[in-house]
Amino acid sequence: MSPRSPDQIDALVGQWAAQHPDLDLETMARAARIMEVARTMEARIAARAAEVGVDLAEGDILFTLRRAGAPFRLSPSALSASLLVSSGTLTNRLDRLERKGFIRRVPHPSDRRSTQVELTPAAVQALDVAIHRHVANEQEMLAGLNDREQAQLDRLLRKLLQHLGGVGAS
Repeated sequence: MSPRSPDQIDALVGQWAAQHPDLDLETMARAARIMEVARTMEARIAARAAEVGVDLAEGDILFTLRRAGAPFRLSPSALSASLLVSSGTLTNRLDRLERKGFIRRVPHPSDRRSTQVELTPAAVQALDVAIHRHVANEQEMLAGLNDREQAQLDRLLRKLLQHLGGVGAS
């Protein structure tokens, strides 16, 4: 869509302008566009995850284990803390991933009372391919901005996340 043609968000804001001309409609439109970009990107990332048989939450677990480095193993409590999910939620996701053959639970090497979650060798290989496809997907989604615009977007998003206290604020 060209910059001069109205989009759906412009139409929505136009409706609000007719009903409440006192509102800060530029801010409303900006926030709506940020949320729409996030939804669109998440949907495209979810579609790529589905191609390998996982959902976004399961993909987060797998990528967390992969980026932990060899032996691609973490305790459930470390996973839960890293992913900001409850132990019950994590257990359900781990059960699904174990049934799919992506992970296995192994005894903790120094504490026989606990277990660790480990990627299977096949999962490590699949994830090494998947991460390249994931980044290519992200590059494709951001290709509408040139390098300078992407750097500016990075600065602005960091600043906004810092203001909001978000995860990427540091």
